Amino acid sequence: MKVLRINSSGPISDRQDYYKELVKYKDLDLTILMAPYWAAAASGSSNIFFHNWKKVYVKRYYDHNSGYKLIVKRPFFIGKSFHFYPTLFPFLSKIKPDIIHVECEPWQLVLLQAIIWRNLFSPKTKIMFDSFENMYQTYHDRFFYNLIQYKIIEKLNVKYSDGAFGGTSLTIDVLRKKGFNKLAIITGDEFNPEVYKKIDVSELKKKLGLGNFILGYVGRLEEAKGILTLLRALGKIKDKDFTLLLVGQSETGFETKIKDLIKELSLTSRVVFAGLVPHQDIVKYYNVMDVLIIPSETTKYWREQTGRTISEGMCCETAVIGSDSGGIPEIIGGAGLIFKEKDVNDLKDKILELYNNPKKLQELSKAARERVLRDFTPQIKAEKTHNFYKHLLNNSR
Repeated sequence: MKVLRINSSGPISDRQDYYKELVKYKDLDLTILMAPYWAAAASGSSNIFFHNWKKVYVKRYYDHNSGYKLIVKRPFFIGKSFHFYPTLFPFLSKIKPDIIHVECEPWQLVLLQAIIWRNLFSPKTKIMFDSFENMYQTYHDRFFYNLIQYKIIEKLNVKYSDGAFGGTSLTIDVLRKKGFNKLAIITGDEFNPEVYKKIDVSELKKKLGLGNFILGYVGRLEEAKGILTLLRALGKIKDKDFTLLLVGQSETGFETKIKDLIKELSLTSRVVFAGLVPHQDIVKYYNVMDVLIIPSETTKYWREQTGRTISEGMCCETAVIGSDSGGIPEIIGGAGLIFKEKDVNDLKDKILELYNNPKKLQELSKAARERVLRDFTPQIKAEKTHNFYKHLLNNSR
């Protein structure tokens, strides 16, 4: 089977591992079409730690021995959700794929491009997309999104696509509500356990001046990520010996509010800001932490999707505590603790549960990695993908 994947997140190293596993299936001929570069903010959450929101150049990450073909073409509106490739039609007519897998949400223009080509020139070609959206919404107060992307582009894409990958079960539920009744499975993200693993970080711990019980957060320092709730929970247990390590930065100036609350709660000596961390070093920071906390909070237009940092930390045998926002409970899958989002006391109790019980902390640390090895490795996702492709080709439209 000839598969073309139109992709916006290929620079992430884990995705390369996934592609390499996928092409081990001898009946699969894989080609990846990408823009020459992408905005880091649009190419996966992990990238904020090593590209500082700058251009990500695709060829820098391509392994010529990977077994798949990389085609680089420049789209119009590069880095935007409404980007499209002006030369896509002749390119598709030349390679004639059996499956076009567009790695984007169903409201994006490039997916509609592929559908139009298929309907005009290759009716047997199957079209599929990826989705992580886990909130059904119509954007009544946002004209462009509401009229163009959701009432026109998405409706056409949902009607004429043949299959979909969803980040969690919530995503599949949203797709069904939108009227998508074709093949769809949950795939989640993928993580290389040879990269994300337990390592010795005693030097880093000493360098950062951390204490004996390290609570950690990795990600954007923004209000929706629940940082203020986390700080308020810690303000209630100041008599305990802990340090909070914050990895990431704010692009909106919200870091000022965070520091103001830290000062108000007299937590200044308990909080360490690591800032942006190079991606090759992020594993070290997960290993410094005793507990990784994901306190995300649902907003009008967003709730946590798959949260890559959750599984990255879990794969490093770091125990996790997450809010019940969006897909967090499903990703943790019983291998960590869940608290009610925005509930300061519930989060405080979950932290104390692990602080006071070293045995449970150790059990959850091991369960966390086992969870990733069982469900989120490149090999497992490649197997799911290959089986889905075969099923898709055997399923008539």
